[in-house]
Amino acid sequence: MAVTNTAAFGQTPFWMQALVTAAKAAIGTSTQTNTVAFSGIAIGTNGVIITGASASPNNTVTASWVALYYSVDAGTTLRQFAIGTLTAYTAAATLAPTPYAFLHMNGSAIGPTNPVYIPGTGSGSTVALYAGAGVAVADGIVFTLNGSIL
Repeated sequence: MAVTNTAAFGQTPFWMQALVTAAKAAIGTSTQTNTVAFSGIAIGTNGVIITGASASPNNTVTASWVALYYSVDAGTTLRQFAIGTLTAYTAAATLAPTPYAFLHMNGSAIGPTNPVYIPGTGSGSTVALYAGAGVAVADGIVFTLNGSIL
């Protein structure tokens, strides 16, 4: 991206999901064991702005941490950018699960007026986004991201 004195505006809006079924051993480890990559859109080298992030179980789940990561080296090293606690949920025909809305690492809400900016590499490699959870759920935990590619 060329250096200018103007703001970096999103070029391509996106909405994508990842389904996590296996538990990640440790919350802050940099390896991608038992994390799932968000797919369906190429993020590119200029980075991304995330304006919404949530996680919701597809079935009964115990309370657990959930986390979002990014990588600029094809998943070799993950960097955590959001974390939270998914509340326990018991599946029932009359009770929908409550999605967890991710927060910034400082505790403020992620949203259109307070997005997460994940810088690009500025080179030939692309940014990749990953999701992980501290508990295994056979039917999975659905992670959803929306925002814009720069």
